[in-house]
Amino acid sequence: MNGKYVYKFVEGKGIEVSGTDQEGKEIAPFYLRSDQLGFTAPSNEKVHPYDLYIKKTQNKDGAVKQVANWICDSRTIGGSFLWPRPFYDAYNPQRGGKITSSRRYYVQDRVDLTLWEIYYWYHDENRSTIMKRCDKRESNLWLWLTHFKDFSTYIKFFLFEDFVKESNKQLYPVDIITGEIREPQWGINGENPKIEITEKLDINIIQGMLERINNNVLNRSKNIADILQ
Repeated sequence: MNGKYVYKFVEGKGIEVSGTDQEGKEIAPFYLRSDQLGFTAPSNEKVHPYDLYIKKTQNKDGAVKQVANWICDSRTIGGSFLWPRPFYDAYNPQRGGKITSSRRYYVQDRVDLTLWEIYYWYHDENRSTIMKRCDKRESNLWLWLTHFKDFSTYIKFFLFEDFVKESNKQLYPVDIITGEIREPQWGINGENPKIEITEKLDINIIQGMLERINNNVLNRSKNIADILQ
């Protein structure tokens, strides 16, 4: 890792990051905010993937209980990203998306698309993504990600191994729908991929996707807990 950071929890502000950058210069302290990598909980709008699962499942009561379990699991420590502020404040509202808006481009709360954005941040500086459009030097994202040197180090440091696979000695995010490496088809103007989680998805595919994410989150939570012991 480049540079040396010091982390300290500050009541009312979050995790304070201070220390030196890769050139040994003192950095101005900034704060980290956690963000859940799972999907938005069901709402009255009924426009998110958990809503879609409940809608397409015949046993509604069983589906609601299952979704509740998935949400509880995804809110464990393995279900979180850490973002610097104020980058988080600009990026988080644009990371979402709805299952009913086929003409819009979104990350749609997908952990794989978020990891692809991080991958491109390290590997393709000319590619336009939502993350890059929210990344200004004053946002601290540049300082935060350069600290981890490269995508592989970022994945290993944050124990995201279950969310990636290796191909030709390089790590790539795993598609949460198929479970395989599949690079998204990005918009012609740099927009994120068109929504793939729609009402057309088969219920078995939806359930497999949600179970895949849940299992990866629980395994990541266990791995983090093992390190902290």
